[in-house]
Amino acid sequence: MKKMNENFNLLKERPTLFFLGIGGVSMSSLAFSAKKMGCDVSGYDSTPSEITRRLEEGGIPVYHSFDPMHYEGID
Repeated sequence: MKKMNENFNLLKERPTLFFLGIGGVSMSSLAFSAKKMGCDVSGYDSTPSEITRRLEEGGIPVYHSFDPMHYEGID
């Protein structure tokens, strides 16, 4: 339980998070939750979809191609 509390406390420091497979139901939910908690969020998904469109409308950048520059500065 202590480890989980330590991980949760990291979110209070406004980390920059990058989600792989962000267009999936579970990952997109985590991404939206992290964004609501004040984290800087972005992610990658190979296929544009309704979910990735909603993420982008919610202020979460979604990349559909691989570029190492997308990973710079993430926690």
